[in-house]
Amino acid sequence: MAGAAEPVVSAMTRLTNSWNLAGTPAGSVPAGRDDGGAPIGVQVVGPWGGEQIVLGVMEAIEGLVGGPWPPVARDAPVS
Repeated sequence: MAGAAEPVVSAMTRLTNSWNLAGTPAGSVPAGRDDGGAPIGVQVVGPWGGEQIVLGVMEAIEGLVGGPWPPVARDAPVS
């Protein structure tokens, strides 16, 4: 959003909501930080009814990058 701050929850679900509304499980998992310290995430999309697959892949990614990471406050802005 061109560097504008926005609530964390909307930033984290912006790209997964359409998948979820279509009945396709999707999630985003933190996967590191860029050189400037901004978070990098990986979106995982699975087949219809594949929630366990998506969660398993997200858990594996989290393990590879040293997660889980500390929670972020719901109202914390993302810049």
